[in-house]
Amino acid sequence: RRFSESLGRRVRYRAVEIPAGGLLPAFRRARKLAWLGWNVTAPHKAAVAGLVDKLDPWAAAVGAVNVVHFRDGSAMGYNTDVESFLAPLKASRVGLKGRTALVFGTGGAAAAVCEALKRSLMAELFVAGRTPAKAAALAERFGGLVVEADEARLKALALRYDGGFG
Repeated sequence: RRFSESLGRRVRYRAVEIPAGGLLPAFRRARKLAWLGWNVTAPHKAAVAGLVDKLDPWAAAVGAVNVVHFRDGSAMGYNTDVESFLAPLKASRVGLKGRTALVFGTGGAAAAVCEALKRSLMAELFVAGRTPAKAAALAERFGGLVVEADEARLKALALRYDGGFG
């Protein structure tokens, strides 16, 4: 209700399930009906990045959108995942420079985490995912290495953990 009041207009926020083949028609409908915006989740984050008219710098870097703002017939794509990942680390004064990270996943949120880690000057980045080709592509894109998600390799990486964030 406060959000609606701050805009000075009545708004509705609801979940809409969009099947893989229905993304483009749903996007066009939202734009045509002058929706205020969308929150985007898996598996549509990367695809929506290709549908919007403009991307904010984070969305452009990551190649994924999790917020769309429709205005005057155009669509602006944003990615808030990068800052959402970094904010609690900054608040806790966790330094990432020179550290090693292992990212599990290959979707839009994983790409946002990789971008955040890259900008934080991590020494090493490892990516593990269920689909080796996707993990390899993400690791290559952000200057990391792919890790096959087998138990022995993950245990070896865990042993490199230095035991703290401070």
